Amino acid sequence: MGKHPPEQEEQAEPNTRLSGTPQEMERRFQATFEQAAVGMAHVAPDGHFLTINQKFCSIVGYTHTELLQHTFQEITYPDDLSVDIAFVEQLLAGERTTYTMEKRYIHQNGSLIWINLTVSLVCADDGTPQYFISVIEDISQRKCLEKNLQQQNELLQRIINNAPDIIARFDHELRHLSVNHTATRVTGLAAADFIGKTNREMGMPDAQVEIWDKALQAVFATGEVGTIEFSFPTPDGVHWYQSKLTPERDQSGNIVAVQAVARDVTDLRQTQEKLKRSEARSQRLSDANIIGIVFAEGTRIIEANDAFLQIVGYQQADVQAQRIDWATMTPPEYASLDEHTLQQLQSRGSCAPFEKEYIRKDGSRIPILIGAAAVQQNPLQWICFVMDLSEQKRINDELVRAAHAFQMLADHVPDIITRHDTTTFRYLYANAAVTRATGLPPEAFPGKTSRKLGIPEEQCLFFEQQLTKVVEAGLPFTVEYNFPIDGRMRQYQSNLIPEYDGDQKMISILVITYDITELKEQELRKDAFISIAGHELRTPLTALKGNLQLADRQVNKLLSDRQEPSILQVRTELQTIQKRLARSLHQVGLQQRLINDLLDVSRITANKLTLSIEECDLKNLVHESVEDQRTNTPTRTITLEMQVTEPVIVRADQGRIEQVISNYLNNAIRYSNKDQLITVGLTVQDQQARIWVQDHGPGLSAEAQKHVWERFYQEPGVSIQTGSGVGLGLGLYICQTIIARHGGQIGVESVLKQGSTFWFTLPLAH
Repeated sequence: MGKHPPEQEEQAEPNTRLSGTPQEMERRFQATFEQAAVGMAHVAPDGHFLTINQKFCSIVGYTHTELLQHTFQEITYPDDLSVDIAFVEQLLAGERTTYTMEKRYIHQNGSLIWINLTVSLVCADDGTPQYFISVIEDISQRKCLEKNLQQQNELLQRIINNAPDIIARFDHELRHLSVNHTATRVTGLAAADFIGKTNREMGMPDAQVEIWDKALQAVFATGEVGTIEFSFPTPDGVHWYQSKLTPERDQSGNIVAVQAVARDVTDLRQTQEKLKRSEARSQRLSDANIIGIVFAEGTRIIEANDAFLQIVGYQQADVQAQRIDWATMTPPEYASLDEHTLQQLQSRGSCAPFEKEYIRKDGSRIPILIGAAAVQQNPLQWICFVMDLSEQKRINDELVRAAHAFQMLADHVPDIITRHDTTTFRYLYANAAVTRATGLPPEAFPGKTSRKLGIPEEQCLFFEQQLTKVVEAGLPFTVEYNFPIDGRMRQYQSNLIPEYDGDQKMISILVITYDITELKEQELRKDAFISIAGHELRTPLTALKGNLQLADRQVNKLLSDRQEPSILQVRTELQTIQKRLARSLHQVGLQQRLINDLLDVSRITANKLTLSIEECDLKNLVHESVEDQRTNTPTRTITLEMQVTEPVIVRADQGRIEQVISNYLNNAIRYSNKDQLITVGLTVQDQQARIWVQDHGPGLSAEAQKHVWERFYQEPGVSIQTGSGVGLGLGLYICQTIIARHGGQIGVESVLKQGSTFWFTLPLAH
């Protein structure tokens, strides 16, 4: 075998002290082998276990007998086997005498066990390999710790690299040792550009380098944590950072590096600037005294602006002397509301604005709107914003009264008022007048369309078209149309008005509908009246002019005749002239009557029709009126039926009553044939005198009897039987007004094709 190396020779002597009989040496080896704190095994060159100690069995979980039936290859984790086999081959080839490696065994329960393996080869004297001596140490726990440490380091590195803060480490020379990803993202530089360089070498401005170097040197010198704030230009603009500098120490406590964690405080600085500006605005708001502002603690008001003090009637001296107690200023009925508000301030930090009242210094009450927010919790302090609602309350009360007045007006006006939405045109409101036009109660309309209400489709389409025009144009407009009511076509005019909210958004359409049937009829009558009046006024003038011209010619003829006319001839000419003058006077009378009618209507319209009331005998007045009419129309037969024998005394304007009787007689003559009798009568009953005029003309329909007393009314289809002209349609209207002013009544009884009886009554004087 050759000489031992020096080390082996030095060890030879101690080993001789352990020498003994082979049996003793075997026993000692066996005891050492079994009691070893590490796993030991003798392994054949082919891998079979030859001898195994108990520690080895404990590590891999197999019994001694089970292991003797296995090879080391069978219990080695496949991923580690190739390296192990390579080392074995090197031992067998004599390329090495021993090897050490970390590998994994497959435990008997299937789990993996990390071990530290040391192997050496034992050969025979002739160099033939006999067996391997394998020593294993269970390092699973260490491997687990290493794995955990690695995972923690990886996690820490991920945290560092993904942190929003810039993290860097500096050595004693103030050079960068490392930087995280945020530093590279913010600066646009790679990590390698930082390592080994100072801030100055990185191109940082001198003013900032001085701040950094001074702060880093202070941490290295004192070991105390430092803080600096600096700005840094980035692609997004200048950002502000706040950096915390922390010393790193080795196991001996020596500072080996400084870690800098820089946080972007740009938003914070901007927020602080905004807060400063907000505080300045708040102070300006308080000083401007636009709204009452109060700070309170407990029940005391500790600060208030002049606007609040003006609301409650106190002075700043009262605040300074702590004489203002908001609880005392609050009426008892608001105590529970205030208690709830304090609870909200404590739990939520604020309360929704609410209305209450304060008792002013002079004892009067004032309505306010108040909102509050806590500014401190212990002790609780809060700020209140107080608005005087006195004017608003007054306006609201006026609005309520106006709304009530509008509702009262809408409920009682004859005009139809509705409100519609701007999309489906559903009714939002309808007043009581709608019932007259539709037969439906107003409460049936809200929320429904015209179709849902059963209104005919043609009318629904018409209204939808009009409402659509308003929505599209955004402007009001007026439309006229016809609508059947109770079998009669009536005319309506609707004003469609868009309604807007405070943002000028159209929210509804107001429709005010007027029944203009009577108005249209009045317009037609007025037009007819103008035409008739022109004709009636021109006709007498034409006749008058003709008669006067003829009379003038006859006079001129007499005057220009060279021969002296005989008396008979003069008389004949004068008689002719007299007839023409008589006809002219008659035409003047007609003209005067027409003009008087127009004047009377004007006086009635202006409420200036005057009456000269005095006691008179109605019996005599009727008799005289009939006689006058007989004289004016000698060809007509007028009979008088006086059912009274004594005078009938009334208080009246004699001329106006004669005017009424004359009008009745003229109408009877005008609308009856010359051979038909006209009767005038007078009766007295129940302290009322009744005068009537009966004719046998064409009579009046029931509808005509309703309208015959109206201005300008002309019954269609009724022709004049006697005389010329159709009249102005004013006489009966004037008669009705005159009799009404006397406290009497007026009326007509008529049957078609049989005639009419017009009458009026007057109260007796006694």
